[in-house]
Amino acid sequence: VRNDASAMKVGTDGVLLGAFAAAGLSPELHTPFRVLDAGTGTGTIALMLAQKLSSFTSDFEIIGADTDQPSAEEATLNFASSPWAQQLKAIQGSFSSCPGAFSLIISNPPYFENALQAPEQRRCSSRHAAALSFRSLLEYSSSHLCPDGSVSLILPFNQETDLLRHAGSLGLFPKRLTRVHTIAGKEPSRILAEFSYEKSGCCEEDLVIHEGGEYSQAYRELVQDYYLWA
Repeated sequence: VRNDASAMKVGTDGVLLGAFAAAGLSPELHTPFRVLDAGTGTGTIALMLAQKLSSFTSDFEIIGADTDQPSAEEATLNFASSPWAQQLKAIQGSFSSCPGAFSLIISNPPYFENALQAPEQRRCSSRHAAALSFRSLLEYSSSHLCPDGSVSLILPFNQETDLLRHAGSLGLFPKRLTRVHTIAGKEPSRILAEFSYEKSGCCEEDLVIHEGGEYSQAYRELVQDYYLWA
């Protein structure tokens, strides 16, 4: 994956989210399957989903939207170099301008809502919620999901309560929640969340990334299809 021009580089959060969302996909899904990756950056999450979807269907479309022009251009190059070039499309612009209904809306959104702004403007815009907040993403999703669709995102763990409350106010209910710990015994650092219109119980679990100074077996199993070392 080209990782030179995008304002935000490939990182653990994006890989976690891509693998988490891909794990929720199955051959029983309805097609055509449309995906919107909001704030696509390098396009890594979109590529991970394309890899998983292509294992059981060719009837899918993934749109990666990013307001940052170099990021959108780099995602375009990454998409064109992949085996799924015909099903992937990168656009420069806000996700909110994308029309139609989606089977999956996914985003690794900015989350430093109250932190000091970073000095470099492109990186700043990519990391701060003024550009793309989980609230705006959920509000868009509440009217742009297919009836059986879902929305997935990753946030700092301390935003879990606000995330669940805002989703519920929009008629979106948790389907899967994974609390991510950097090491065993520490408080969670991230929350991976999947929401849908259906209120039918939620699968909750914890994921530890590092154990004994190495990646945990659970983490390796989650990302093994996407990392060469796993």
